[in-house]
Amino acid sequence: MIIKKILGLVACSLFTMEMAQAVEVINENEVIYSDLDRTGWVVSASNSRDQNRAPEKAIDNNLGSRWASGILQEGGEWFMVDMRTPQSFNVIELNQGKSLMDYPRGYEVYISNDGKNWGEAIVTGKGTEGKETVITLPKVVESRYVKIVQTGIADGNWWSIHEFYLKMNK
Repeated sequence: MIIKKILGLVACSLFTMEMAQAVEVINENEVIYSDLDRTGWVVSASNSRDQNRAPEKAIDNNLGSRWASGILQEGGEWFMVDMRTPQSFNVIELNQGKSLMDYPRGYEVYISNDGKNWGEAIVTGKGTEGKETVITLPKVVESRYVKIVQTGIADGNWWSIHEFYLKMNK
């Protein structure tokens, strides 16, 4: 009960402030994770449906808006974040909001400090149908850029992200 009240207060505070603030989610004994502050981040994508579904909609603190690829998932679509400075994280959350079927059918995650040299994917997997796809990295990484490449095929579904979060498990 106390946890629900605390989480409710945190959510209300964020909504009221309408800003991307670092948030700590806690249980009764310890901090589980904290969201990285998204202020100043620059996002881009391989394509977008239109300005109402542009990449920046994925970091606007509004679950009612979204970035949408605008094309069927065929593999090769990407979503990239420039955090402006290197940040440490080990969890990526792709919040799919009401677009429950617009999850990535497959993904590869790349990191870079210059936005040009990406190296090998640090993790691969399949997205999750529903409200969110949570990608847990095998270790904490520090990087300025994160790129997620959608690798699957979905007849009849775009790839959408209502909110994109990077987190640090404690």
